[in-house]
Amino acid sequence: MTTLIYDWGKTSKNIASRTKMAEAAEFYYQAVSQQNAYDISSNLVELEKTSPFMSLAKVMSSACGNW
Repeated sequence: MTTLIYDWGKTSKNIASRTKMAEAAEFYYQAVSQQNAYDISSNLVELEKTSPFMSLAKVMSSACGNW
């Protein structure tokens, strides 16, 4: 591998750019992980809200079936 003595900062700018891109990818990963956690939690809450109605519907349907 050869490296120029005078590259007018090109190598250091490439390294800095790739470091920033890696940081951005990490922030994106964290944001997606947090959004997924929120979505799952809110869906579980909604499911829990509807479970009493599902139980009532099962009771009512079995009661109506006995008539």
